[in-house]
Amino acid sequence: MRSSATAEDSSEAAWAGQLDSFLNTTDKNLLENVKKCWASLFTPRAIFYRFEKKLHKTIISVAVVIQKMVESEVSGIAFSVHPVTEDRNQLIIEAGLGLGEAIEKLNPTPD
Repeated sequence: MRSSATAEDSSEAAWAGQLDSFLNTTDKNLLENVKKCWASLFTPRAIFYRFEKKLHKTIISVAVVIQKMVESEVSGIAFSVHPVTEDRNQLIIEAGLGLGEAIEKLNPTPD
């Protein structure tokens, strides 16, 4: 289960890692994880990011995408623009064994 916000991945902001995703969601924790996905828009990290990107006055909606889990041997993420420095000449690819828990979140805001 992952979130998708209306202001994500614009030319001014790359939201990777700002909102929460949940692996191994089951029918027992489905509704709770949906609520947590929506609520992650209001974590200190996400609020700080919206202020930093001057999106704090923008109405942002969050959708929750529920996808079937697959047994992955390797997971990864690619950024066409460096998510921290915003350098358009630098491509970042991260990969790790398994479902993706080993992939370091590049986070431009303090935790």
